[in-house]
Amino acid sequence: MNDNKPEVTSFPDEKLLEDILDSFSEATGLRAMFTNLDGRPVFLPRSTDAPKFCKLVNSRAEYKCFKSYATAGREAVKWDEPYVFRCHAGLIGLAAPVVMNGLHIGNIICGQVLMWEPEDFFWEEIREMTAGINVDFEQLKQAAGMLRVISARQAKSAANLLYITANAITETRVTIKKQRKVIEEQQAELNRRIMEKNARSNSSSFVPVYSVRMERELLHSIREGKPGHAARILDDIMLCLLPEYSTRPNYVKARILELLVLVSRALADRGCDVEELLELNMKYTLEMSKIKLADQLYLWVKKVLAEYFEHLSKAKKDRTTRVLEKVVKYVEAEYSKNLTLDSLAQLFYYSPCYLSSIFKKELGVTFVDYLTQARVKEAKKLLLNTNKTVSQVAAEVGFNSETYFSRVFKKLVGMPPGEYRKLAKIE
Repeated sequence: MNDNKPEVTSFPDEKLLEDILDSFSEATGLRAMFTNLDGRPVFLPRSTDAPKFCKLVNSRAEYKCFKSYATAGREAVKWDEPYVFRCHAGLIGLAAPVVMNGLHIGNIICGQVLMWEPEDFFWEEIREMTAGINVDFEQLKQAAGMLRVISARQAKSAANLLYITANAITETRVTIKKQRKVIEEQQAELNRRIMEKNARSNSSSFVPVYSVRMERELLHSIREGKPGHAARILDDIMLCLLPEYSTRPNYVKARILELLVLVSRALADRGCDVEELLELNMKYTLEMSKIKLADQLYLWVKKVLAEYFEHLSKAKKDRTTRVLEKVVKYVEAEYSKNLTLDSLAQLFYYSPCYLSSIFKKELGVTFVDYLTQARVKEAKKLLLNTNKTVSQVAAEVGFNSETYFSRVFKKLVGMPPGEYRKLAKIE
């Protein structure tokens, strides 16, 4: 496979990557391999072999497998997270992009597995999806039945583990160099701006002032979630304070501490946890007391601002989780009503666009799909535990048409509602 390696020649430790793939495969029972951007395998685990199903498919349609891997890798990069996909032959795979120096150099593909026990509708799908491959279907069916079945949570956890590990390795060497370069650039910029400020201060027309206006601009940038603009305002504030550090270090530190308190209050207004902010401020007070040099103080303040924004980002995510929990709880209780994104938006005081985005991002489905799944889930219970007709069940869970209900039910469950009820009674 050496012909497929040009994209990963700068990989910091190829043997380490191969060892990780082996360890992952042995520990989880899931086969993981590293592919290039075209989906062609570059590194394969030594400890595990490809599933029989994949061998059968690869022998006839290898290029389709590569295309599935490449597409999954691109989707993972687009969403900046591991990606659960279904390959061209109908099985579940996991893709984790490997990024080095900011460039997408390949993917770790894990699988293939099943995320549910095979049923009749699954075999029909497999038959349709492999129709163009000249492979005996009974052999495929037997091979697919040997595949491991894992939950969605296990699949996501496996993908996350690969993603974190692979990218931690690729970034290790370049991170140190980047950090050194950033520090050097920041120090040079600080020195340049101080010299420029001192030159201007010799003119009678320039008087440097640490103003309340600067504080307000900084707090506004934080409340608006604009880290770049906040960093520039902070630079201006530090340029006013640092020239006094050599003669009044305690005064400068007191002003910075006062500023940190104001920033933490702004973060609290945006939903950050107050207790966590208090702990942070106590930690920062201790850290600042140990700083001796002006340039160290400058770099430390920049780092603190970045950490504050990380907490702001976490608060936004927590808020999204709370919103989703409220909306989902309501949907699962009121699924039979004529629910729409607009009606939920009015009820919970959020925009329809925002609600739509959190359903897709957090649950991986649209609001309509989630509502439909909730209705079908309840319909299954009614079909098993009551003597209500299919028409009555459809109306009770929120469908206006029995025909449409039956079509949706069959799509999700694999059989019509009447057949589902009969089969359950037989079992």
